[in-house]
Amino acid sequence: MAELVELNDQVMRAYGKSRRELFELWIRPELKLLARTDYELATWKKVRVNLDYHIEVDRHYYSASYTLTHKTGDFRFTSSLMEVFH
Repeated sequence: MAELVELNDQVMRAYGKSRRELFELWIRPELKLLARTDYELATWKKVRVNLDYHIEVDRHYYSASYTLTHKTGDFRFTSSLMEVFH
């Protein structure tokens, strides 16, 4: 660990600065905080609204607006959410 600190603080001839100085100058200002929520894997499927105003996904049926009858869209589902995009 001490060797790593020494290496990062050593001034590089080509730049006239150490790795730590370059990190603090260029990289640290660009870093952003991690997201507060975990990434949630989603599955997408092309769907078509049937005559009875339902869409079928994995042998399950979900209601949709009657105005979307015979129209296609995208269905996105996760472990906690289901969405239809038209």
